[in-house]
Amino acid sequence: MSQGYQISLKTTFLNFFRRIFKLSVFEKFLAYLNTTSLSILAGKLIPPPYLYQKGSFREVCRNGINFKLDLCDTVDHYIFFNYFDHSLEQFFDEAKTANVILDIGANIGWTALRFASKNPKATIIAFEPHPITFQRAQDNFGRNNFSNITCLNIGLGESASTLKIYELMDNNSGMNRIVLEELDRPFKEVKIERLDDVLENRNIHHVDMIKMDVEGFEGFVLKGASKILTNSNAKILMETDDAFLKNNGNSARELIDILKGYGYQTFYRSDKKCFIQSSDNLDGCHFDMLCSK
Repeated sequence: MSQGYQISLKTTFLNFFRRIFKLSVFEKFLAYLNTTSLSILAGKLIPPPYLYQKGSFREVCRNGINFKLDLCDTVDHYIFFNYFDHSLEQFFDEAKTANVILDIGANIGWTALRFASKNPKATIIAFEPHPITFQRAQDNFGRNNFSNITCLNIGLGESASTLKIYELMDNNSGMNRIVLEELDRPFKEVKIERLDDVLENRNIHHVDMIKMDVEGFEGFVLKGASKILTNSNAKILMETDDAFLKNNGNSARELIDILKGYGYQTFYRSDKKCFIQSSDNLDGCHFDMLCSK
């Protein structure tokens, strides 16, 4: 069992049978079922990532995009078995009219590739600080014919520096996190730059869309992007995890306050499908937040 998973007796019993469905023909069938009305059944049968050994690679096409996926990793597993958040489809569709799109926390490239498939003429800049994950993103970009994606092997923050990105879960690269305190976990040292500086060096002065998922480091990214966010009307889709934010001395409410300072006025939470009010209690929250001016 990989670190980070606590398995109940019921799950252990189910996993005994799920191992059978690791056979290629069953994997493909379950991935198909997960797109149909039988998705609940498929979800009970799909082998979880920790049942796969590292290097369980599969080459697949999803939504017209080619990937090489390692089923032991939660992010890859999510893509392979068609776990798509349909509430985000409208955000992806808006890429059709965007000129500049940023993918901050690109992981293996799924979101950047979705943007490119919607708009192959947009300028798409992806940021992935972890060196191994960055190489996997580059590999997936190379498997497709989009020429409008640039991926940078850096993290973004409030100031230029070098920080540690910790590998917190063996089976989930999406949980790799920059944490300011010292942790007893494997890590890589990564280069951090301010978004304003990166875009200024590329002569980019306006951004249309931003997807951000940096596991609790969002506040620092925003503070290093004051110029571009003030001068743009970029729509932002941002993972908001109050516990992770507080690990780095921020909070969900502080993210909203920072964005208000840049002119943002509406904040929508995808889990409850409602706008966030100033009186809402956001302690311990976890949701995707859509922000606009």
